[in-house]
Amino acid sequence: MDAIELDDLAFYDTTDLCDVEDLLFLPLSNDAPIKPKKRIRKRHADEMRYLQATVAELTSQLSVLETKKFDLVAGSKWEHIARRQAEEAQVAIQKNQRLKEALEEQLHLAQSLQKIFAKKTKVEALCDDVYVPCQLSMDPIARAASMRALLNAQYAKLESAFVQYGMVDVAVPYRKTEIINEDAFNRLLLTHVGAMVAPRPVAATAASIWDFLQLETPVVMPSFMMKRLERVDEDVIYMQFVAFCPGIPDMRTNYCIGRYADGDRVSIVMRTIGNDAPSTHAISTGDSSQWMTMEPAERGASTLIRLAEYIQFPYKHRHAPGEGDNCSSSDESDAPDQSLSQYVLQIFTRNQEALEALTFATLFPGCEPPAMG
Repeated sequence: MDAIELDDLAFYDTTDLCDVEDLLFLPLSNDAPIKPKKRIRKRHADEMRYLQATVAELTSQLSVLETKKFDLVAGSKWEHIARRQAEEAQVAIQKNQRLKEALEEQLHLAQSLQKIFAKKTKVEALCDDVYVPCQLSMDPIARAASMRALLNAQYAKLESAFVQYGMVDVAVPYRKTEIINEDAFNRLLLTHVGAMVAPRPVAATAASIWDFLQLETPVVMPSFMMKRLERVDEDVIYMQFVAFCPGIPDMRTNYCIGRYADGDRVSIVMRTIGNDAPSTHAISTGDSSQWMTMEPAERGASTLIRLAEYIQFPYKHRHAPGEGDNCSSSDESDAPDQSLSQYVLQIFTRNQEALEALTFATLFPGCEPPAMG
């Protein structure tokens, strides 16, 4: 066939030639893959180096922050107390604000006289969050829950009580007992604090004291009597303490006692139960709270015991000797003519010394009683 001249191409359809030209740009099967350009590889390498540097910097910052956090945690005992007291103060401020709003709502409801008895106001809602002493239920589950709630509320006040009574950095041995007349409330308020060192490690001392408080058999002394009413669970006991008071009604108090462990510190909290078993008019039931902590001392070889308690006596006027069905029988010499506050202080001091001597002799036989200040 004769070769096609260029002029002859004019007679052909040029559309097919355009398609052929387009196909010329397609890669052939035997062509090697094109390598990425150097600038792309360099950009990837730069990004990797940047990310690695960022990771290293953030890791360093995290290490610094963790070190600062450890320094904050390792603060002094007073810093921890101050921090917790500040948190409690903030909670109190918030609660006061809620109470203010609640009172404003109460005033508005009283003025409008609409549904004042039907609507549950904010004040009533706040009361649901606060423990109110009541008659203990006969249901064992509800009874135990009430005691545990009361003890938890008292345990939360432990540090505040120790700060209030100056027991945070007290030097041992230490003992202080005071009683004041609260005329506005027609009662006597007695406070007692003390600190001593027991010659045993914390674990052994705490276990011995808790075993003593189990009161497997009643303790009867000339001036007082103790007996267990109920073992609620392994960390809660319900007991009764009766102080024989010549010349005035005997003091009967029911206590629920709770045990708490926090690290190497063991705490025991006591709170009165005022509305359980009915009592006669001549048996006076006081209001009392007690906090006791046991912590390591002398590199763990002994135990630092700190105690703070208050008792509110509900009577102010001296009864005549023998008045009432449950007054302790005694000669008039047992009830000297003195102020009621001094007489109650004398009875408490006598009972406290007898109880401490009995406890130490039971827990640490053969050891010399420690100085109590």
